[in-house]
Amino acid sequence: MTKVVAQGGNVVELSLEDLTAPNLIQGLVVWTALCGRREAPAWVDVDLVAFPSQLLPKATVVDVVDDAEDFVYRYWGSGLSEVYGADETGRKTSELASVEFRDRRRREMRAVVDGCRPKLFLTELEKSNGVRAQKIILRLPVMDQPGQVTKVISLAEFGPVDYRPSGPLT
Repeated sequence: MTKVVAQGGNVVELSLEDLTAPNLIQGLVVWTALCGRREAPAWVDVDLVAFPSQLLPKATVVDVVDDAEDFVYRYWGSGLSEVYGADETGRKTSELASVEFRDRRRREMRAVVDGCRPKLFLTELEKSNGVRAQKIILRLPVMDQPGQVTKVISLAEFGPVDYRPSGPLT
């Protein structure tokens, strides 16, 4: 198996208007329907199988813990285990071996928690054989209590490096 490693600093936050991937657009449509009149759905209302089936193997769900200082993987898609060579289900992001992945993931999740709204990120990755790819991640808040993000659903697609967004993640 060719393992994926992160390329340093190649993460950008995109506007949701930049979202062009059909499955991720459909994932956002599903999430919006689950919201109803609320800012975000409650976990009890979420059925992961309602999201496009192609996204589920590379999806995650994290529980927000310690006032968003950490996150615990409730669900880690089997496709991510193949890509990264590990199953992170039940692990805290603070326990991840790669400091770069850990800090990047926590920063992205905190952006969702702080903003109480969906966020879109583009990450550049490199396989251990030198082949570069991109990962587009749609991170969606879940609020079990009004005004407080308690979980984050992440839907991702991987593809060739062909998108050139402007500006770095701040």
